[in-house]
Amino acid sequence: MKIIPVKVDDKQMESMPFADISFPVDSWDDVFDSFIDETLNCHWHPDFEFGVLMSGSLDYNVGGVHMKMNEGDAIFINSNTMHTAKQAQGSKGAVIKGVGFPTSLFADRPSSTIFKKHFEPVITSNMQGFIIPKGNEYSEEFALNILKANTLNRSEFVYELKCMSIISKLWELTISYINSNDPELLKSKGNQKYEMRAKEILSYIHENFSENITVDKLSKHANISRTECFRSFKQFTNKKPVEYINEYRLYRAAKMLMESGLSITEIALSCGFNTSAYFGKQFKKTYGISPGNYRQAKE
Repeated sequence: MKIIPVKVDDKQMESMPFADISFPVDSWDDVFDSFIDETLNCHWHPDFEFGVLMSGSLDYNVGGVHMKMNEGDAIFINSNTMHTAKQAQGSKGAVIKGVGFPTSLFADRPSSTIFKKHFEPVITSNMQGFIIPKGNEYSEEFALNILKANTLNRSEFVYELKCMSIISKLWELTISYINSNDPELLKSKGNQKYEMRAKEILSYIHENFSENITVDKLSKHANISRTECFRSFKQFTNKKPVEYINEYRLYRAAKMLMESGLSITEIALSCGFNTSAYFGKQFKKTYGISPGNYRQAKE
């Protein structure tokens, strides 16, 4: 089976691969059995994201809030919100069908009534995202419209019109769901220091993972104490910094094994491991397979 990493830049900001940049709407299937460690790695993007879980179950972290997502549940993730998901223990075959679009789709006229009344309050609010559980009065319509977006034929002459109709319906459902369940979510954002600190720490790790990184270096970079470093980081990743650093190095090594012709020793050293033997031991402990066999399996 081909194992696929989520494609992000060095700061873990994902760029959605829109098929038509002049009409930036995309739909996709996230097949968690095909992801490295069955995990959608921690990232954020400037796009709104909707999804419905077709099978399996997931442990989601959206903006520092941990949520369980089960088959039939729908999810909304706000623009620029950090999120990660892992196939739940004991679950197999988790698949999400998703659809996303950037704020720019409706912000070409930021003074327009539609943008200011229906989009700006969400973008500038405290809301990171939410899960709509199966059986909720809104979940069936969310799922129906997400699936419609996934099955549209891009070559159809009226594709863009049909797509905009679905996007408008999804946003209508989003606003209606918020107002019906928790209108307080739309209050203006308060202090976002914890999220900003977590992003600063993550960015530093992603840019310097091949170097010797310590908690003291991370704390100094974010201009916070060691205690605050641990607190901010764990809130959004559910991991200790050192634990995450090791996992990220292995993740980058796995990508290099898949995508490069470098030797295992070269990959080990470039990913911050002192020896190929230690790298091999840690890799097998995490992925259950040696680096060499992993490289062969992806072909």
